[in-house]
Amino acid sequence: SFFVRYGFNEDELLEPFDSLVGTVGTNLPGYGRVDNQRTQSLSLNLTHVFSPRAVNEFRFGYNRLRQIRTSENGGEDVGGDLGIRGISTNPRDPAFPAFRVTGFDSIGDGTQLPQGRADNTFHFVDNVSFVTGKHTLKAGLDMRHFQSNNLTSITPRGDFRITGAVTGFGLADLLLDVPVQATRGVGDPTRQRRQSSSDFYAQDDWNVTRNLTLNLGLRYDLTLSIPEPVSAPVE
Repeated sequence: SFFVRYGFNEDELLEPFDSLVGTVGTNLPGYGRVDNQRTQSLSLNLTHVFSPRAVNEFRFGYNRLRQIRTSENGGEDVGGDLGIRGISTNPRDPAFPAFRVTGFDSIGDGTQLPQGRADNTFHFVDNVSFVTGKHTLKAGLDMRHFQSNNLTSITPRGDFRITGAVTGFGLADLLLDVPVQATRGVGDPTRQRRQSSSDFYAQDDWNVTRNLTLNLGLRYDLTLSIPEPVSAPVE
């Protein structure tokens, strides 16, 4: 007998005020966050009867989650157009820099965008059973492999704080281009993680007599976390 199932879902959400991550705290529209999310799942099951005494069952499962969070102004190199130097030039990062002016609503896109993740889970299971005489023998394995690729940018376009420290008026300091603090994250914001587990077992249900049955078994479980490399793409 054979069974297969595939599931797919995709949605897009606009959060106008970016209330979840890295917001500059503005009440003004036009600096929101766009979420794109896609999930997929696949299940397979194959049961094969070799004989009245031998049966094998194989199962495979796959799950995938991909989520990309970008700025509402993503793709627009506002910082470059304004002549701001030292900010990220990666094609992934352009959007509106963050300006926090004392006494006024802040403007700018989230300082922790873009974000992304692509997770994959692979699951293999196989069980075989065999009946002979007074023995019911079973053996099997259960193997999982998890992949996680992550992207979290921290202030790639710059975060400028203007308090009026020079003129006593924040807007005047902004016009004079004299922020009290300028922040920009550096380094590679991508990470890749891997984890695998392998479980094996064997057992024997032995009917020694009509009134006595011994359940004998052995199981071995192994879980490994593979060291995280420097970077990996989120696709």
